[in-house]
Amino acid sequence: MLEVEIYYELPIFEISDVVRLPHNSLQKFSLKPVGGGSYANVYSYFDENYNKTFALKRASKTISSKDLERFYLEFDTMKKLYSPYILEVYSIDKIKNEYVMEYADITLFKYITTHNQKLTFDERKSLCHQIIRGFEYLSDKNILHRDISPNNILIKEYEDVKIIKIADLGNVKLSDSVLTSLDTEIRGAFNDYSGLQRVGFNKYNFYFEGFALSKLLYFVLTGRYRDFTKFEYSNLEEF
Repeated sequence: MLEVEIYYELPIFEISDVVRLPHNSLQKFSLKPVGGGSYANVYSYFDENYNKTFALKRASKTISSKDLERFYLEFDTMKKLYSPYILEVYSIDKIKNEYVMEYADITLFKYITTHNQKLTFDERKSLCHQIIRGFEYLSDKNILHRDISPNNILIKEYEDVKIIKIADLGNVKLSDSVLTSLDTEIRGAFNDYSGLQRVGFNKYNFYFEGFALSKLLYFVLTGRYRDFTKFEYSNLEEF
C-alpha cells in the first residue's frame, strides 16, 4: 500500500471559542490507485481531519521536461478557475511533483457505459447541459481544453444530484500562453486529427473544440463512443 505525507500549516487562533489544532502536523495517508495517464497517476486517500476523500495526482518518475511543464500548467490553470463544473485543485508539491485535488467518483465514460441501458433522456440532457455550461465557462476565460474525451470528464455523485467535473487540463491552450513548444504533438481522443494535422496543433481554435465537444455530447446522448458516422438520435430535436 502506497503512502503519502501531507504537511499542514494550521494557524493557532486566539479566540476562546474555537478548537485549537496541532501546529505543523505531519500525517501519512494510504493511497489507493484510481487512474492514470501518459505522464501521471492518480490516487485517492481519506483525510480524517476533514472526514473527506481527496485525490492526489503524481507525475511519473520518468516524465519528460515538456510533460512536466504541462503538469505545472494544468495545476496553475485549474487553481485560477472556480466553477462547479471544473475539478478543484488545492495544493502542489513541486519537490515530489504531485498535487492534491477534489475527488470525483467516476469517469463519464464508465458512468455512461455502465448505465447506458437505464439512463433516461432527462438524465442525459442534464449531464449535457452541465458539460456545455462548463465549457462555456472555459470559453469565457479564453481557455481551450484541447483534450476532450469522456475519460477526462468526471462525475461527482451526491445523494440528490450528479455533477459534471471537467478535468485533465494538461493540454490546455491559453490566449496569453508562450509555451509554444508544447503545441507540436496532437492529443485528444475526440479531436479532428486530419484537420489538425493540416494546420498544426498550435492552430487549435474554438472550431476544433466544438468538433470534439459535439462528439462528447453525442456519446452522452447515445452511449456510442466510436461510430459517429450515423448521427441518429430520436430525441435530438427535443434536446
